[in-house]
Amino acid sequence: MIKICALGSFTIIDTDSGVCLDDDGLRSDMLKKLITYLVIHREHPVTVQELFGALWQDDETENPAGALKNLMYRLRAVMKKNFGDATFVVTGSGSYSWNPQLETELDIEEFEKNVKRAKASKDADEATRGFEEALEMYRGEFLENCADKHWMVTSATYYHSMYLTAVKRLAALYLKAERFADVENICTHALRFDDVDEQIYCDLIKSLIGQQKNELALKNFENAKKVLQDALGVRGTKKLAEVEKELLKMNKGAVVENIENIYDDMAEEEDVEGVYLCGYPVFREIYRVEARKMTRVAEAEHVLLLTAELGEEVDNSNEHMTRFLIKQAMGQLEKALKRTLRVGDIAARYSDTQFIVLLPSCTYEATKAVAKRVINDFKSLQRSKKVIVKSQMEQVESTPSVLVR
Repeated sequence: MIKICALGSFTIIDTDSGVCLDDDGLRSDMLKKLITYLVIHREHPVTVQELFGALWQDDETENPAGALKNLMYRLRAVMKKNFGDATFVVTGSGSYSWNPQLETELDIEEFEKNVKRAKASKDADEATRGFEEALEMYRGEFLENCADKHWMVTSATYYHSMYLTAVKRLAALYLKAERFADVENICTHALRFDDVDEQIYCDLIKSLIGQQKNELALKNFENAKKVLQDALGVRGTKKLAEVEKELLKMNKGAVVENIENIYDDMAEEEDVEGVYLCGYPVFREIYRVEARKMTRVAEAEHVLLLTAELGEEVDNSNEHMTRFLIKQAMGQLEKALKRTLRVGDIAARYSDTQFIVLLPSCTYEATKAVAKRVINDFKSLQRSKKVIVKSQMEQVESTPSVLVR
């Protein structure tokens, strides 16, 4: 039997002889595309015109028939060199076909069968096995690094989407069975292929919480927020919000012999310098602690909200340019916060256009001065001067502030 793998590194295997022909042996993306197209359509002959349209751009060659004939010659030569005299391609009248007498297995077809069978199964163990078999077959994208025609791109998208579905369905089954290490493995692997899938990040974090890998769970949560924000402009989604709630409930898990061990664990690994930047959920918890202190400590403390906006003279009709300018400005504003705020100040990204800052031991006048200092530093970092920053401030009180509801 001939096995052809088109997911990830391209490979042709003769299971009877054990001979394997891979990318290095073929040395041609065009040969990979030709073999794959013929095998996909092996139920019928493929015309010369159809093959040319599937492999070349319209103006790529002046002699389509000659180019295809030459490619077929190269295919037959490389197959003969590696697999002997067996006939792989049959020539017809104005057509070519993959030899129907050859027992041939194509990985994308088996992959799809496994996923569909697993999805249809009502038995958890059977579904788990089906998804596991499918995931083992997915070694990378369809015709990896050479998909440049419409049929290749759409097929690559189709199988990639099917793979992500299989990962998420299997992760759900694993989580229900409390197989947390298995969830971690498949999600970590899947994120190498697609690092912007929110559900896979959430499942990974749940698996780490289940294994009491709390620090790693927090690290992956912060990474997920950053990646989704940078790549998709996505913030504050419901799925990540649910995971945040679980993270905030975590305890350390292991029992320690003395308080010094806990102290070492809590201490910051790097030298303390400047503002403490954190996620908004952590900021909110810190704020609530500070608000409670106000019932017994008569000390001024303020919250500062900084909002980045396009200047009045800037045309905001171009949505893409607007997002670019704001994203760039928020990076500059974060840098200004790091350069100007003190040790003990706390800041968090509140929205796509806002930072919120908690200023302990800071009067109203001092807070105004801080806002001015941050804004002036932001202006010094800006080249285009197309984005401005506005500030609002509110005193921390023992009752919840409207700013943090």
